Amino acid sequence: MRGFCGICGSFLFWKSDGEDLTSFSLGSLDSPTGLQLGRHIFVADKGDYYTIDDGLPQDRTE
Repeated sequence: MRGFCGICGSFLFWKSDGEDLTSFSLGSLDSPTGLQLGRHIFVADKGDYYTIDDGLPQDRTE
């Protein structure tokens, strides 16, 4: 399941089949959030101009 903004169509959240967890786009929240990243996903598809060097786990596929 994927959720989109009814006004602008932005991608806001998703839930994989068979999972209890619902994930959401952090960029959709107003600051300050007080949140911290736990991992990076889809890093195999990131642009070659991005460098991820914060030491967090990196999932190549998701």
